Amino acid sequence: MRRRFGFTLVELLVVIAIIGVLVGLLLPAVQAAREAARRMQCSNNLKQWALASHNFHDSFKKFPYGALRRDGGRWGHPEWNAGAPAWNRRSNYAIYLMPFMEQQAIANRWQDDVNSSWNNNTRQWLGNGQFGAQWAGDFNVRLRIPSMLCPSNPGTGFNESHNAASNGRYARMDYKPVAGTRGAPSNWNGTLPSLWYPFGPGNDYPGPATGSASSAQGTRSDGMWTRNVQFGIRDATDGTSNTLLFAEFQQWDPVFDACGGPTGSGRPSTTMIRNWSWVFFGQDIFVGTSTPINFRLVNCAQFWQGSPGPIEYHDRIQAIGSMHTGGAQVALVDGSVQFLSQGITVTALRSLGSRSGGEVVTGVLE
Repeated sequence: MRRRFGFTLVELLVVIAIIGVLVGLLLPAVQAAREAARRMQCSNNLKQWALASHNFHDSFKKFPYGALRRDGGRWGHPEWNAGAPAWNRRSNYAIYLMPFMEQQAIANRWQDDVNSSWNNNTRQWLGNGQFGAQWAGDFNVRLRIPSMLCPSNPGTGFNESHNAASNGRYARMDYKPVAGTRGAPSNWNGTLPSLWYPFGPGNDYPGPATGSASSAQGTRSDGMWTRNVQFGIRDATDGTSNTLLFAEFQQWDPVFDACGGPTGSGRPSTTMIRNWSWVFFGQDIFVGTSTPINFRLVNCAQFWQGSPGPIEYHDRIQAIGSMHTGGAQVALVDGSVQFLSQGITVTALRSLGSRSGGEVVTGVLE
């Protein structure tokens, strides 16, 4: 009798089951390894921004302006008395740091425009004189370099909106300067804390008179970055290893994104439309420390209620956060990159955010 070789159906099913179990065991390990690699790349990106800031400091003895722009004079533009177009000059930390990140060509592009009309108003800085569909082809707003993006964040690296026609207009930034207690909003509002009155509404509202000197105004912000004022290492009297310089910003937020729409109050409808990489508005480029790491909205009432919006809305758009499990990475003034657990108290986080608050913080950095 001829003997047949092969598997029985039961044996085949057993082999398939074993393979399935092995794949199930291996897949989390592969995903963990990939995330570890993404986190390392993200850490390297933060390190680049910190080192670029230090190289800028070596040359100019201070860090760059967080944001430089004319704002009715009440933030005291450093060239207030210089006359147009100088006192309309606008730029931000990213533009200033380009020569120190081997991106001199990008810096030259912006420097060529320093004395031209794009500085004179919000529309002209785009280089084409108006907002509209032509943003998609504008060189300045769509500039992007790899160190702007954390690979753990989803998306294309450009803004995303509920309105498809608005997608991809400008480059996104996943790493933001830490402005201290508050990173947003930066407008003059008597009901919301901001860069100007970080500890709560009413403390300093309505702000200084137009044309006030910038040197006095910068002291209101308690972090290493602010508007129209530069700080240096010597201002970090809390210690360079205890003061935040940069932090991650979490782009993905399903609740926040679901609450907006293509029309409505005029507020950005998704987190991925929130941060312009090259713009000069504080709420788009700064993060603050008055909100827990990875803070998220719970429902749409927190998004829409009130005008110009409840504090929770502004808390979300200024919150430090990441897609890394359990917390976010930060760069300190000493140039090191650390991981902050999302379990850190707001009190401790706020202490790390201030440059000269006199606080003592221990045991929160990894």
